[in-house]
Amino acid sequence: MTETSTQLVIIGLPGAGKTSFLAALWYLVQHKQVEHRLELRDFRGDMKYLNLIADLWAEFEPLPRTNPNTELTVSMSLSDTATKQNLVLTVPDLSGETFVAQLVGRQFTASYDEFLRRSSGAMVFVSSVDYRKPSRINIAKPLIEETGIVPNGDDENSS
Repeated sequence: MTETSTQLVIIGLPGAGKTSFLAALWYLVQHKQVEHRLELRDFRGDMKYLNLIADLWAEFEPLPRTNPNTELTVSMSLSDTATKQNLVLTVPDLSGETFVAQLVGRQFTASYDEFLRRSSGAMVFVSSVDYRKPSRINIAKPLIEETGIVPNGDDENSS
């Protein structure tokens, strides 16, 4: 049997479904009601938390928001029962607020940087539930000009 170790980063804005995905995956490997090929061989992380979110997910109940102070990383050693290939999937369950802070502040911890460097990929979650049509820049320009504020580098008198 071959074993591949895969670290994936799950990222996305708040409410995009990151924790729901983790709950569904955990439910799938714990139950046989739905036919699938994944078999859980080993696990590292907070099983109590995963059981809680999987149970809520199965009951169509809202999942608790991931708190930036209680973020966790889970690692599942999975086996594909058809191909007999093994996969160690390590995924941090980060809050959407943490992702926003990283995106806006362009900063994150050294340990998260190391995790990113060891990762082989990312799953980016997006949601159409809270879709906001973006403002086009050509619509904003007349409003900016009306305020009299000249954006940096666009001052016609600076040349």
